[in-house]
Amino acid sequence: MNTKNGKKGIGIVLAAIMVASVFAAAMPAMVSAAEPAGSEVEEGSTTKWGGADAGSDVSYGGNITEINLSATTQTGKWQGYYGNVTEMVTLRDGSGKAMFNWTATAVASGEAIATTNDSADWGKTLDNSTGAMINSSWSFGEDADNAKNTFSDGAQTVTINGKYLETARAQTYNSTGGLTWNTAAAIGLLDGNGTAKADFLFAGIISANSESYKGTTVDFQMIVPTTKGGGSDTYYFYVEL
Repeated sequence: MNTKNGKKGIGIVLAAIMVASVFAAAMPAMVSAAEPAGSEVEEGSTTKWGGADAGSDVSYGGNITEINLSATTQTGKWQGYYGNVTEMVTLRDGSGKAMFNWTATAVASGEAIATTNDSADWGKTLDNSTGAMINSSWSFGEDADNAKNTFSDGAQTVTINGKYLETARAQTYNSTGGLTWNTAAAIGLLDGNGTAKADFLFAGIISANSESYKGTTVDFQMIVPTTKGGGSDTYYFYVEL
């Protein structure tokens, strides 16, 4: 395998932060996160398959030989992420100065959310996405690895930011080839019509301490679309627990 630089690595660790504000003379109150929280990203290794070695055949003058060829090519449309999720609860003021932090703990459920929208409006109403919508926004055309052949419309039920969805789902393998990891797609971070990349989010459904595609124990595994033809997209990460 070759190491590919310049992209966010797989094997990331996410930390969701719930912040409580303190006001003088106010009664104590419990505060919980009402929407997905921005996440820190710890980048691990990034790998890319370099392709199979060329097969060969010995030729002899006068011979005629039937050979059947097959080629496996690496997708240029999808980025994979996998890793663990921890939660830390904190008591901080508006400047980010902490009065107290509670020890980070592993999480059991929720979603690791990725979007190209660097100013996601969580006040908007999310809606279901389809593979065709992703296809259109990323201009994937009719290639074998396009979004219509990757996401199954209406296959994933999930609640994100209080919105119940029956939306498109992509599934990826564990180390034995089982389709055990789910990525849900949704729209609505801009205007909900799914025509701009920044309207989309992709949610890796958390399954704590489960087997990744390479046999390691992780909490989520997901794929996101990226600009084809050697291009790239920057994703911003959130966690909803």
